[in-house]
Amino acid sequence: MPNQKTEAQGFAGDPFDLEYQYSLYLQRVGVAESIMMPIQAQETKRAFFGAAGQILDLLTTGCDELTEAEAIPKLGGLFDQVSHFWMQEVNQHLHERGPDPEGFDLTMIDDQQKLNFPKIFEKLEDHLTKRID
Repeated sequence: MPNQKTEAQGFAGDPFDLEYQYSLYLQRVGVAESIMMPIQAQETKRAFFGAAGQILDLLTTGCDELTEAEAIPKLGGLFDQVSHFWMQEVNQHLHERGPDPEGFDLTMIDDQQKLNFPKIFEKLEDHLTKRID
């Protein structure tokens, strides 16, 4: 059973429920639907579910003919692309707004509370690399 925190802390849920994953995504990017314009909330959710569906399709049909040794670097490449995208977003944000006096920190929330986004991908890359060895 996955390590889950209480609902009061905002972390309890089925990790295979996409509504739950969507709520975690909103937490990670620091946005609440309640403060979005209705069209923004609708399009954000559509984009999230569209991306989730595309990734699920890729993982189920795109990996069918790959060996584990071939699939792991491909998955690592996906992580790299996502990490690169978010680093570009951070750089664009810093360029447009200038440095935040309190320090801009794009975070992901996990069981340890708060981790820097690039650090998450670094840990995943290390894990995937160890599986290849």
